[in-house]
Amino acid sequence: MRTVEEHIRELQHDPEYIAECLVLSLAEEILKHLQDRQMSIEDLATRIGENPRGIRGILRGRRCSIMTIAKIAAALHLRPRITLESLR
Repeated sequence: MRTVEEHIRELQHDPEYIAECLVLSLAEEILKHLQDRQMSIEDLATRIGENPRGIRGILRGRRCSIMTIAKIAAALHLRPRITLESLR
């Protein structure tokens, strides 16, 4: 039987797991910046020309395009970054 650590180590190489982690990290970042700015989901949606339901979906872990990320970053006056780091 595999340990939890072994299972997690194996998942670190699974593209689906990596994608889900990225989506959840993005959602956490967006929520943090919305709260810091006392901005509502509706405010953000209006600024980027999106339906609030679409923003809520992203905050619940729905995947979105790079363009949507860029629009959100611009609306929140942020510069998005994508970094790749060694697992070693």
